[in-house]
Order: sequence, then structure tokens, then C-alpha cells
Amino acid sequence: MNRSRQAVVDFARSLVGLNEQDGSFKKIIDIYNSQSSLPRGVKMQYSWEWCAVTCSAIAIQLGYTDIMPVEMGVGELVKENDGYIPSPADLIIYDWQDRSVGDNKGWPDHIGIIEIVNTNSGYMTVIEGNCGQAVKRRSVLINGQYIRGFITPKYDT
Repeated sequence: MNRSRQAVVDFARSLVGLNEQDGSFKKIIDIYNSQSSLPRGVKMQYSWEWCAVTCSAIAIQLGYTDIMPVEMGVGELVKENDGYIPSPADLIIYDWQDRSVGDNKGWPDHIGIIEIVNTNSGYMTVIEGNCGQAVKRRSVLINGQYIRGFITPKYDT
């Protein structure tokens, strides 16, 4: 099976606009909860924070669970260093309490999927679930202050 970065970015793009207001975000949680074996044995609730579930739903839907983590808690995911320059379809993890006093080692708070990396401008575009109660894009400075780290799945392409 070919596991491509582009498939991840394309699926993430298809989710942009899903939101809590009209309930369309429930599609993401339903994908996550459709697994035969839930991480930690816990079913995701619609009232919980759902950024990590968005990334997990993409992995589940594409059949990439062998290369992408599936989890509802961001804190269970972080393992990478924040100095890495990412590629599209890598996952970015944030810590909003970063005080910019060296490498960010705090508990992670949020996660998204890298859509575009522009090294010329120094910014990247990230697609994030549960960003203002919707799936939205965010522009982030490469190696910016609140980056806790990255997850780099082993894609074929």
C-alpha cells in the first residue's frame, strides 16, 4: 500500500470548515470511535477537545494507522524536537504555555497537520481540528515559539 503525504494533506483539506456550531465536526469523532480497539479503551465524547482525534481520524480513514499515531490526547503523542523543519503531512504539536526560555519541554496542548511549508517566507500553513471549534488553517512561523515538536510518519511518498 502506498502511503503518501499528499493523501494526508488532501484529506485534511476536505475537513476544513467542519465545526461544532452545526455539528458537522461529529463526523471526525465518529471516524475515531469506529475503531474496533480504542486507544486506552476510551470512546471519544463530542464534548471533549478534538484536535488529536482529527489527526487520528485521518490516519484511520486512510488506513495509515501503522505509520501515524492514533490517540485522543496530545500528551500521548509528542516525541520529536522543535528545531525540525517539517514537510507537508507531518504533524505539529503545540504547547501554549511556552515561555521561550530554551527548548519547549512543557505538556503539549494542541496538534495539527502541516499543509504547506514555505522556507522562503519562514512560515507554514497548518490544518487543525478544534481550532476555534472548527477545522481551520493557521499560519505558523517555522520553529516558532509555541511549537513543542513534530511527528514524522514514515510515508512512502
